[in-house]
Amino acid sequence: MSRHCRFMRIAGGACALALAAGCVTEETTRSNAFVLAGQEEKNPDGTTTAKSRIRMLEKKVESMPERVDLQMRLARAYHDDKQFEAAIATLTRAIEKEPRNSQIHFLLGEYYVELNRMSEAEASFRSAAESSRKGFTGPSLALGYTLAMQEKYSEAIAEFEKVIAIDSAQPTALYYLACCHDSLGARAKAVEYFTRCADVKSPHQEKAVQELRRLQLLERTGGAAHAGR
Repeated sequence: MSRHCRFMRIAGGACALALAAGCVTEETTRSNAFVLAGQEEKNPDGTTTAKSRIRMLEKKVESMPERVDLQMRLARAYHDDKQFEAAIATLTRAIEKEPRNSQIHFLLGEYYVELNRMSEAEASFRSAAESSRKGFTGPSLALGYTLAMQEKYSEAIAEFEKVIAIDSAQPTALYYLACCHDSLGARAKAVEYFTRCADVKSPHQEKAVQELRRLQLLERTGGAAHAGR
């Protein structure tokens, strides 16, 4: 298994990483009362159709172009309807209005990751990290992920270290730090971070234990650093 595929299999996406790190990226909350009764299309079960929601949001965005929260909702509606380019274009326009809005940059980064456009995701997460309030670890964790996916392991390590500087027991950052050091052949550092991750109850705990066993076996047998991947 290649290093790239290994990171893909483990990661689960930038959104999952950010949530694991406790990053606050929730959409600005405003009333959803703009859908008027009787005007929306319905599914057989009574729920509003995706196309109807999109049309209603498009009208609201057109009438209130200053509302970036509505643009974010429209982008999510496009995304849910698999209109990915429309979602990205909508977020790009929102950024033009609020270039320091970390939530917009972060959501755009998530969509780029989903489309495997890692260099663009990297740029979005960098902007999110630069404009986030101090103490938010999600942007650095997501940025580290996109860097690791591009095999920029040293840069990824720097981002993950920012996370553990805030939360020394953050399991996702510990696990990825270990993976990055392992990918660079720094086995002692990989063992250190896998051990720390294995001591924290999390979805990464079992994988960290497995990686430690692999590295211990390689140490005993003198095998190649990435054998068995």
